[in-house]
Amino acid sequence: MRGHRGGHATKVASGVRLVGSMTPRRSHDVVTVVRLRSIAPEHLGQPPATDATLLRLLSDLPITVRRSGLTLLLITRPGMASALSQAIDESTFQLQEGTLAGENTVLVVARDAKTAAALRKKLLALLV
Repeated sequence: MRGHRGGHATKVASGVRLVGSMTPRRSHDVVTVVRLRSIAPEHLGQPPATDATLLRLLSDLPITVRRSGLTLLLITRPGMASALSQAIDESTFQLQEGTLAGENTVLVVARDAKTAAALRKKLLALLV
């Protein structure tokens, strides 16, 4: 999508809403200010939480589960951590406080040690 303002073209990535833009005085410099707003899934018309995507990823990907204190470390194929993290966040799992994805690793943070152990046990049971 391209916007045009004051003789200067502004390029906006697909799926990003342009809230405001600012163009400097020199014609070869273009600055775009984009503010992203977090929108709750129910406002996006997404279906309620389901484990289908998580179960599919757990069955399709090689995943190693490790635990350190309140944190679980899930190791998978390069490029798949983000999908796995999102699937955990969108699942019916209620044991995690949140997830953080890297290239091939997902950190899953639990409320306490007992919850971390229960989450690890649940994930390992689903991997079998």
